[in-house]
Amino acid sequence: MRQIVLDTETTGLNAKLGDRVIEIACVEMINRRLTGKHFHCYLNPERDMPEGAFKVHGLSIEFLSDKPLFVHVVEELVEFLGDAPLVAHNAMFDLGFLNAELKRAGREIVARERLVDTLMLARGVDAVVQCAAEVADWLDMPTIRRGDSLDGFAAAAALRSLPHLLGWTLQSLPPPAKA
Repeated sequence: MRQIVLDTETTGLNAKLGDRVIEIACVEMINRRLTGKHFHCYLNPERDMPEGAFKVHGLSIEFLSDKPLFVHVVEELVEFLGDAPLVAHNAMFDLGFLNAELKRAGREIVARERLVDTLMLARGVDAVVQCAAEVADWLDMPTIRRGDSLDGFAAAAALRSLPHLLGWTLQSLPPPAKA
């Protein structure tokens, strides 16, 4: 089964009030295994960058000013997504922004039924591992820092979602490695 793990960064919290997508990262999984195929882009939001948003992701309007507009990458994105289910943590947030951008570009929106929301899955299971850093700590892995590279960002997006897809809980993980 093909699935796309999706993550976005935005200029704020509300697409209906004019906040925009500034980064999209997607990785492809088939049968819950990463295939190595990915889609990633930074986007020019055609607006200012609120200080609060900048503090979250560190992407400045100066950095984004020469990046493509969403309308210039929409074909490639839609082709990459295909009709696969979209896996995201707090998926309705990402979907709201993605659909706002698709509407602006005159494209068909993504149906809510395509979503697999790992946040909602986590709420249904006790003690589910809920962030990449927590998984990295438990597995004694180096922390993935956003912005290091496309592979780092895509891996972070996948890593945030994979524990939920695989049903990992704190009880099922091996004990952390001793220093």
